[in-house]
Amino acid sequence: MPQPDGKPLILVDLREKIPWVFSPAVDVQRATIGTADYTLAGMSSEICIERKSKNDLIMSVASKERERFFDSCRRMMDYEHRLIVVECYPSDIWGASYRSQASPLSVMASTWAIWTDYKVPTLWCENARDAARQVEWMLTRFWKRMQLKMKESA
Repeated sequence: MPQPDGKPLILVDLREKIPWVFSPAVDVQRATIGTADYTLAGMSSEICIERKSKNDLIMSVASKERERFFDSCRRMMDYEHRLIVVECYPSDIWGASYRSQASPLSVMASTWAIWTDYKVPTLWCENARDAARQVEWMLTRFWKRMQLKMKESA
């Protein structure tokens, strides 16, 4: 759906405590999103992006939260475009710079399993600001493609 001001509208799940900060080139609206944390208005049934901080990733794959997280990854398979965005680099995991007994190999293997089993890749970003910048770019590109398809079908 086109936005009145001609900008993409990024939807952010209401459960996000401290959402990413995007540039003025996009509009942002809080919404209830069934699967994942971020999507794009007009494409919310096609795109889902799950956000994970380093500690959130560790908790999601190496604790009692694991099954719930893997259930979410299974649901993400219903989306054409799906992604887990982690706000750290793999070297932060390999260096075990976290407060968990989980082995770095176990954490990394979980992300690989999610990609191979559920077709949900992981994008590793330096921090939240870097993650927001990359996600904004991707969602804007999807939005532009949607606008082009709408013009072609009109």
